[in-house]
Order: sequence, then structure tokens, then C-alpha cells
Amino acid sequence: MSANQRRGAARKPPAAISARATPLETQIKREVKVGIKRRLGLGEGDRLPDGVQGLVDSAAHEVAESSLAINVLREVEAVTKRIGRTWDDRAGAAGVMSHSEIGLLAEAEYLAAKKKALQAAGFSSEQAMRILVAEVSARQPTGRTIET
Repeated sequence: MSANQRRGAARKPPAAISARATPLETQIKREVKVGIKRRLGLGEGDRLPDGVQGLVDSAAHEVAESSLAINVLREVEAVTKRIGRTWDDRAGAAGVMSHSEIGLLAEAEYLAAKKKALQAAGFSSEQAMRILVAEVSARQPTGRTIET
């Protein structure tokens, strides 16, 4: 089997990618196609070579999916901060918090601290978030995945 055949087999078919394409992914694909066509000297109506089109589709899908995961983690972090403030208020007033709330808050605090540690070690904010997304995804029970 040639290297091109192996690469083609490893890639997702474009139909599978476009069926789940988000608006962000579609916009990325559109803009990247224009730039690549320009670099290859192709006209506006010309098609990209299949191999190049597959790379564009795969890369756009991966980046859009990562962007969504990073934004979800940022939202979780913001909610956790808000819950933490609420918890501080409730703890002062009632002193009661459920075990599940304590567990979620502890997990969020752990992830926030780990993100800061990764950034202190030289990772960018986006790289740190990707590492955390991979870690959280790896901890999902078998058969369950994080939907994006």
C-alpha cells in the first residue's frame, strides 16, 4: 500500500465531515480554499485537488471542534467561578452544600489550577485548554463521549 493510499484511508470522507460541519468550520473551509486556490494559481471556479480538499476538510473540522471544546471549558470555568461565589455566600448564610456540588467545584478548581500550571510551564492558553479537554475526555466512561 502506498503512502498516498494510507493517508487517504486514514482521512475521514468529506461527506462525513460536512454532515457535522458547524458554521465556524464552514467559514474556515471557505476562507482556506480561497487562499490555497490563489497560491496554486487556480481560478475561482476551479476545484481543489482531492488530496488538498481532504486536508482542508480535516484541518477545518479539527480546529473548529477544538475551538468549541475550548469555549465550552471557558464557559464551565466562568460558571464555576459564579458557583464558587454563590457557595461562599450560601456557606456564610446556611453552611450547606451537597456532595455533588462540592465535587464539581473541586474538579473545576483542579482544572483551573492545572491550566494555570500548564501556562506557567510555557504552554499557551489554547494549548493548555486542549490538554485539559483531552484529559477530561479520556476520563469519560466507556461508550460516552463529549458531544461537540
